[in-house]
Amino acid sequence: MGLLDYLSGKTDILKYGICFDGNKKVSISINPVHTTPNPEYIRLYACYTVKMIYNFGGYGLLPSEPITLIMNSIDRAANYGIENGIDLFELSGLKEIIEYRKVKTTDNTVKIISGTYFDRDGSRSVTTDLPQTITEQEIAFGSIALLQFATDQNSESMDKKLLIDTCKNLHKLIKLYGANSIQQIIAIPNKAYLEALIK
Repeated sequence: MGLLDYLSGKTDILKYGICFDGNKKVSISINPVHTTPNPEYIRLYACYTVKMIYNFGGYGLLPSEPITLIMNSIDRAANYGIENGIDLFELSGLKEIIEYRKVKTTDNTVKIISGTYFDRDGSRSVTTDLPQTITEQEIAFGSIALLQFATDQNSESMDKKLLIDTCKNLHKLIKLYGANSIQQIIAIPNKAYLEALIK
């Protein structure tokens, strides 16, 4: 952690990578900076998702195709439940386009969306580094991949309920506020998680 991070109250929690290989597969790479409880992966997913919706222009009356893809995946997770062993890409009808791999393959990675998940004064957020060759569809796939990773890491019934309730709140808050301002990049994912935590 640098001096500026220290002075600003920023504490890195983990480094993440959303890795696409040349065989239409996506996987998640996690390098913790500190010990990371499994529910933090729910928050990582929420933070990335809201930030990408903001990058796509926010949610509105005519959402773009990648936003629709992301919102549909949140809705399915929230309303159809998340069972152990579920394949969210298959549930979203994407299995013929891309597959999720639980184990990251380092020998065939062609694109990586990378970033840092961090805390600042109790709120979580992410940085993102998008390669120039990344597509909007792949950015949306990244959200679903992080949701799949969070699902696999939170298989216990209490953590699974927390994930489902976070998705319900996330869907509601994105539709309500639009995720179209820098303030909402922070506010929406943190509110979605914390309200699920105290439910």
